[in-house]
Amino acid sequence: MLIMDLGMNNGDDTDYYLKLGYDVVAVEANPVLIHAAEKRFKRFVKNGTLKLCNFAISSESGALEFYINLENSHWSSLHKSWAERNKCKTRTVSVKATTLNELFMMHGVPYFMKIDIEGSDLEALRQLEREATVPEFISVEDCYQGYEYLRVLEKIG
Repeated sequence: MLIMDLGMNNGDDTDYYLKLGYDVVAVEANPVLIHAAEKRFKRFVKNGTLKLCNFAISSESGALEFYINLENSHWSSLHKSWAERNKCKTRTVSVKATTLNELFMMHGVPYFMKIDIEGSDLEALRQLEREATVPEFISVEDCYQGYEYLRVLEKIG
């Protein structure tokens, strides 16, 4: 069974899913974290149970600016105000963005999808409203818009 980890960050959730025996597509916009994951999960990448994708999830594909939080990698985001909260310093990099539809076309629709993409979680959920097939289970980080998340989750079933 396939799991998608959107917002892999340091890979701890990906590690957990791999240890349970799932195939994992881990998506992370921060190229530094992707490089670290390539080393950490070399065996799983080599045997094909893990696909690492250096993408940002967005409503449109193409190049976008991504703000890497230099103090807390968990707060890195496509949204400058999100990444720079609490007066944190950031570094801007250009990243490739993809839509969930494109990701599903590349890898298939997962059984379970974790969404933790710092300020873009609701946008990802809204993309699922347009999909004919959606993951059976979804986990999303509640970032100040819990009721709206619930409304969208209800619409997609």
